[in-house]
Amino acid sequence: MNIIELRKLTVKHHRQALECILRSVEISNAPDYPPSIIEYQLKTHYTKDWINRAMQSRYFLAALVDDEVVGTGSLDGDEIKAVFVDPDHQRRGIGRAIMEELERYGKSKGLQEVRLNATITAFEFYKKLNYSLVEELVGEFKGDKITAYSMNKRL
Repeated sequence: MNIIELRKLTVKHHRQALECILRSVEISNAPDYPPSIIEYQLKTHYTKDWINRAMQSRYFLAALVDDEVVGTGSLDGDEIKAVFVDPDHQRRGIGRAIMEELERYGKSKGLQEVRLNATITAFEFYKKLNYSLVEELVGEFKGDKITAYSMNKRL
């Protein structure tokens, strides 16, 4: 495989990053969540406005292979958010590289712990990276049950 380059997300790559996130939600997360949740994420939540705001307000990474965005992740205060790897590039160490860089950056900013909300899809991935379950979060959206997991890790 080609070399993974981690860079702070810029306007040059923000459209590719958004496309990577949307593909990941549509392909990887869809089997674990009801259609109403997937549709909300694809059409309402993950938008151009959202990614522009997120780029401005947090440390937002893009994982690039041959100048193509194949993964994303961000650190907002002490919370890791928006970690996605394009389905065609999963299981190649990209997610791990993103997480290691976000943890390294958090530690450099004085954080002793980071937290995140894991999807059903990503729960086992975070467990392998030594994240601990704090609480199972069960909610409802348009009559459908939503499950996520609050997790944390000491740095």
